[in-house]
Amino acid sequence: MTMNRIGLVGACLIANGCVSSSIRGDLDRVRELSVDMQLPRQLGEAPEGEIPREVKDLLEEPIDADRAARIAILNNRELSADLRSLGATRGEWIRASTVPNPTVEAELLPERDSDLELRLEYDIAGIFYAGMKGENESERMEAARLRVATRVIRAAYHARVASFRLVAANKVFGFAQRSLDAETAAKEAMEAIHGAGNVTPLERARQTAGYERAKLAAASHEVIYWQERERFQRVLGLSGVPGEWSLVDDMDKFETSPQRDLEKHVLENNLELRALRHELEALAGDLDVAQLEGWIPKIEADVHVLRVDPEGPTMTERQWRYGGGIALSIPIFDRNQGESRKTQALFDATLERYFGAAVSLRSLARELEGQLLSYRERVKSMVERALPAQRAATKETLLMYNAMQVGIFELLRARQTEYSLEMEKVALVRDYQVRLAAEKALLAGAMVVPDGPGRMDRIDSSDTGKGGH
Repeated sequence: MTMNRIGLVGACLIANGCVSSSIRGDLDRVRELSVDMQLPRQLGEAPEGEIPREVKDLLEEPIDADRAARIAILNNRELSADLRSLGATRGEWIRASTVPNPTVEAELLPERDSDLELRLEYDIAGIFYAGMKGENESERMEAARLRVATRVIRAAYHARVASFRLVAANKVFGFAQRSLDAETAAKEAMEAIHGAGNVTPLERARQTAGYERAKLAAASHEVIYWQERERFQRVLGLSGVPGEWSLVDDMDKFETSPQRDLEKHVLENNLELRALRHELEALAGDLDVAQLEGWIPKIEADVHVLRVDPEGPTMTERQWRYGGGIALSIPIFDRNQGESRKTQALFDATLERYFGAAVSLRSLARELEGQLLSYRERVKSMVERALPAQRAATKETLLMYNAMQVGIFELLRARQTEYSLEMEKVALVRDYQVRLAAEKALLAGAMVVPDGPGRMDRIDSSDTGKGGH
């Protein structure tokens, strides 16, 4: 054992009685680790079944992604449970670093011509091991803080993602309704033209099929909207909470992601890797303790006092006699081999997890960086070129329709194509925002895996009938 470690053990012994049972310091540390995520000022301040006052205040304004993250952190019961569980880890730290109690024995009418014997026994090795075990548990305490901070960042990430998905589902449902309105108008026009005998049964059947598909798509997107709404409420802990809330439609106000060396920054900032390093330090310390306990399992010192019986054959007055002793367990059979082997295996397994997590993290960072570049270019192309071109085409089709140069079905087909592109744009922006949120979480220190690319059902207008003005 190095002198540095012995010094740390000594410091731990000195501070043994100073390990507080309060988790206030742990909460402050989690706040520090979770960057800009604001934790509740006090746990359990709201009555059971109610939401905190601060959350009610936040719900009075329209909710954007950042506000949703704030509400989720304040109102998430699972996260609150994780924060409270820090008290259990702190309790283990206190238990491990507490030195053993002395044993006091008093015996009346003992042997050896005495009428009273007092004995004090103490486990000397326990003092030394308490310092080492306390140091190991302090490493686990820091690992627990890091893991809880990771969960705070993840809670904020999932709230942002739920917000993006709900806004997107609402917008797509609106476009699906517009598409259905257009198909309804086309169906009515087709029926009128069919009554005049100007269309074939095939054209009418195609138009009817397109109308029915639009109805199914609108119904499907309505279900998706309500599913995303309930998911949003669950993530924010608002399920069953009375009152209304509204969302900020910020789909067109997304930030662009600057190019950066994500892999390097993510490895430096990741809290889970740091937690595993602290866990490895704790296990290495546990292995030291297990090996030492195998060779020096127990050293007990005792001091005893005998009061001599004055009625003895050679005693005329009471006298006190003093003595001492030491008891040492000899490690012949049990040298703590099982505990040492178990701890070594746990250390090796944790080390493998550490390297595996680092590899996964590097791969995830590279994958996300590539996705961000791809989505940024695709969103830019959609917003700056594809959609404006289609809107211009729809506008020209409307002008030609007013000039009676094209029929109603050509105009409806142009609008349907525009609605399809609008829905694709919503899906692109939503997936891009999700990856921006994942980048933010990764840089803050949490490993998150964004959902796969979402798909908005394309409105196929290829079967829209052809007819006159």
